[in-house]
Amino acid sequence: MAVSDRKPPFRFSNVTRVGFDETDAQGVVYYGRYLPYFDRARVEYLRHLGLLHAGPADREFVMRANRVEYHAPARFDDLLEVYVRCERIGTSSAVFQFAACDDRGGDLCTAEQVVVLIDRATRRPVTVGEAYRSAVDLFEGRSAAVAPVPDDSPAGRRSGAVDAVERIVNREGEADEILRQAVATIAKRFDTFCGIRFVEDGGMIDGPSAGSFRDLQAVVPISYDGSSVAEIALGTELVDDDRDAMARIAELLSPYCLVGWDTGGEPWNP
Repeated sequence: MAVSDRKPPFRFSNVTRVGFDETDAQGVVYYGRYLPYFDRARVEYLRHLGLLHAGPADREFVMRANRVEYHAPARFDDLLEVYVRCERIGTSSAVFQFAACDDRGGDLCTAEQVVVLIDRATRRPVTVGEAYRSAVDLFEGRSAAVAPVPDDSPAGRRSGAVDAVERIVNREGEADEILRQAVATIAKRFDTFCGIRFVEDGGMIDGPSAGSFRDLQAVVPISYDGSSVAEIALGTELVDDDRDAMARIAELLSPYCLVGWDTGGEPWNP
């Protein structure tokens, strides 16, 4: 393992060699074997930062989401360099990014994982400690003294909406309740109508909504593993930065849109 600047923005990597037992009948690394590679890289990253055994014993990080993309095969005895970084830390979650590369630096497999800190007794999310946050931010080169953006500014509205939806998701719960809370939050933050429509039988059905209905001015697609599953509809136009924030919200909500809406639809403008 080593601190590395060979693949920005990554700053840390762990080297491993492909074992024969990690290949499949096609002679390439079995797709599921990349997850242990990423786990080892994350462990060594945390060990390097002095965080592997830090923190209260009654708290632990658990996996919330894991998205993987495969780019090229690796074979027996190949030397792999697995890069890892903590892209950001939320209230109770951390987002890790990975890239498993060949000896020429080419991507073989990349991933993004979201882990959530929970209380082991209650299994509920808890706040990430300041010591953990500061150690990661210092290593990743993020400033520890960023002035807060006023909540009434456009930037504050966007970041506030993303943070609020992240907290809703991290609290877990039933999918329909998470989506209801999310649209209510978006409607309040953007001071407009907000609703979610679900893809069903080749068409769209209305789902949860909040705010006074008005003519729709913007639609943000929601996809899961490359397939369209829903969309967020808004009664206000979005500038580019707004769209970036809404795209992040769509990503957070995508797993909860897979089952559609079990009410048969909720008309937005009765």
